[in-house]
Amino acid sequence: MWKKVRKQGGLCTGITQNIVDLLMSETSTTMLSNSAFILLLNQSSKDIEKIVESLEISEEQLNYVIDSPSGCGLIKCGSRMIPFDNVITKDSELYRLYNTNMYEKMERLEKEKQ
Repeated sequence: MWKKVRKQGGLCTGITQNIVDLLMSETSTTMLSNSAFILLLNQSSKDIEKIVESLEISEEQLNYVIDSPSGCGLIKCGSRMIPFDNVITKDSELYRLYNTNMYEKMERLEKEKQ
């Protein structure tokens, strides 16, 4: 269905946090290969081999998704792979607004209570 919708001009979307399960299925790997837009953030080293094979990521581009800081990643748009580095300093108001790390948020709340 994913291929058919794409061939008819539709934009299929999906989201997953842990890609290892997705890459174990041939159907899911086909879906990934047929996706026009993919955003990859920090990936586990055990997942990366299959990702490289499926998406043809270069060694240089891997630096944006292996052990990379929050705010770095790769965007696949059509046939282009675009690395990005949007690291926000932790002491900024913007970081406090966008931070999703619950441990850091709890730590900050504890400090504010003191």
